[in-house]
Amino acid sequence: MENTREKQILKTSGTGIAVNLLLGALKVVFGLLAGSVALISDAVNNITDSSSSLITLIGTKLAGRDATEKHPFGFGRIEYLTSLIIGIIVTITGIETFINSVKEIMNPGEVNYSVFTVIVIVATMIAKIVLGIYTENKGKQLDSGALKASGADSKNDALISLATLISAAVYFISKFSIDAWAGAFIAVFVIKTGVEVLFETLSQILGEKADDDLAADILKMIKDCDAEGIGDPHDLVINNYGPQMHTGSVNVEVDASKSIDEIYPVIRDLQMAILVKHKIYLVFGFYALNSKDPMVMKISEVLKEETEQVDEIAGFHGIYVDYKTHVISFDLTIRFGCDRKAICKTAADKIRALFPDYMVAANIDSIFAEGEYSV
Repeated sequence: MENTREKQILKTSGTGIAVNLLLGALKVVFGLLAGSVALISDAVNNITDSSSSLITLIGTKLAGRDATEKHPFGFGRIEYLTSLIIGIIVTITGIETFINSVKEIMNPGEVNYSVFTVIVIVATMIAKIVLGIYTENKGKQLDSGALKASGADSKNDALISLATLISAAVYFISKFSIDAWAGAFIAVFVIKTGVEVLFETLSQILGEKADDDLAADILKMIKDCDAEGIGDPHDLVINNYGPQMHTGSVNVEVDASKSIDEIYPVIRDLQMAILVKHKIYLVFGFYALNSKDPMVMKISEVLKEETEQVDEIAGFHGIYVDYKTHVISFDLTIRFGCDRKAICKTAADKIRALFPDYMVAANIDSIFAEGEYSV
């Protein structure tokens, strides 16, 4: 399956290289004949796109290497580095094009558009739109950030070519050249695309929360499990080692009266079901829960009231009372962007006031995946 994905990415990248080199060559020839900075800038952008496709091709080959002892999770993250390099190249190209356009604005040269030039511009616009849709759809289908970036860039190129076409139209109508200004506009567009790719890729490298739909489905699979003794899932974390390599962990509430022998087969079946459906291997942890215990019920009431009154509290779980050591523990899930410690302390103080003979260990939990309290 992975081999098929790799082949499709390589095929798509190869198509992109061929089309962009052809379009770039045509635009260079007619841009030089017309003396058009905008058209030459457009050509440079096409040639940059072909180099981006080449980088995607090389990155995909490297990312497809088998896992090793040193890198047991494989090399899938190389695809993110590929997208990062593409973003840098596109941004630098845009800056250089902008500088050249500004120089041309300050010292304008002669422009001589022809009918053939216009035909080339229109033809390349159509070609880039078709290539962009094809590449972006393949990127979504294959979960390839580099292909999605290349596809979006190709569709943007159609708008860039439109600026060149408008420049030619203005020249034909008025003999007034706005070519250098069109080149500057194109450059800004290229820079914007490059920066967007950079930020999106850096976000992936830094680590993002799990996809909402994916998280919701995994949590639902666990909640829909009708096995006696298995409660709600919490703390779902999915680690991304590349578009096709994920691992993760999740904690489930387990009836404290159940034995490991009773719980293990259920957990194992859930693990395998999630692995088969989503290709994600989840490690299961658990919270021992005695929901019928009077103290647990009272603590739950207090925390439920606190959750309803404080918007920053998403929910709570993992309530456990250790009668031997006189310790009450629970997790309070608090949203980011607020004084989380103060909110947790307020809730813990209310529990301490009810049970002064017990030590309260309140843990601040985070939302690593949406849907934990709404699925």
